[in-house]
Amino acid sequence: MIDQYSHLQPVESEIEIRRAQALIADVADEPGVFRAEWLKEHGWTVVPVESADHFTETDITLLSAAFRQAGHSECLAVATEPLVNTPLCYKVPTTEAGLREFNQATWAFFFILLPEDRSCAVLCTKNDYYLVGGSQAFVTLALDADIPTARANFAAFAANSPHPTMREILCGIAERHEDITPEATTSVSPLPPVTRP
Repeated sequence: MIDQYSHLQPVESEIEIRRAQALIADVADEPGVFRAEWLKEHGWTVVPVESADHFTETDITLLSAAFRQAGHSECLAVATEPLVNTPLCYKVPTTEAGLREFNQATWAFFFILLPEDRSCAVLCTKNDYYLVGGSQAFVTLALDADIPTARANFAAFAANSPHPTMREILCGIAERHEDITPEATTSVSPLPPVTRP
């Protein structure tokens, strides 16, 4: 099945897989949740996005543009749940073709997509949402919307889910991320104050 992909590259080395898993250990907590400590330390903005089987074509276009604008031509995709008989890790070009193949290969699983420098990430789930995290500039570009509008759109989607269990999950995700911005996650400026002569 992997042979059908011309852009997506499964990582097969056990050493490289363990390295990738170590890379995400500080970033992702449960399969569909970013670690609160990581968000606080790095001042990330996080916004949940309505999803069915990860990304739509519009999502792919926007995410590709956001990753590439941030200077990332390739990302790692790492499973955030135990998997059997399927790759745990891929190298993914951030082209639209690369993200499309990632989507086709992982739509049924929990995965995180992030560059080596861990400056931003997309956390994909099986629960009708994914999370976009990083700088406000990255998140805004990835969503093609200002952050309050994007959060309001997701909250409305969550509240209108026809399935009670999924509605509870989605509303919980909306509430958990309604205030995650640099100002809310850290009170310390990453830069020293400017001293004027």
